[in-house]
Amino acid sequence: MVEELRALGVRPERMATYEYYNSALDYYAGARVQPVGVTGLRELTQGGKTWDLAELRADVRANGPLVMLVRTLPTRRNSGLPVEQLRADGFVIEPVGVESAFVIENGRVPMVPVWVREGR
Repeated sequence: MVEELRALGVRPERMATYEYYNSALDYYAGARVQPVGVTGLRELTQGGKTWDLAELRADVRANGPLVMLVRTLPTRRNSGLPVEQLRADGFVIEPVGVESAFVIENGRVPMVPVWVREGR
């Protein structure tokens, strides 16, 4: 999926994840994919600080929209859906059309890319 996003012109430094981190994404992107929200990992383990929603908003204001990989179902650790949470916080969410699949939780929870833009 990361390769497909890059082929669509998404720069690796404008990729993020919500309540999820996996260093394989960094490897395929060639840069750190910024985690947002609670990941359950220490900063040292995930190669840097996790942003909260205020930091995400500041970045989107300063640097424009980014593509975020979000889960489409609840997980054992996270019950709320990212798209709903981000919209409730005033972000505009728009799906990115891709053909590739990326699943977590042993193939049970699909992740999809969405554009995250400032809404308020």
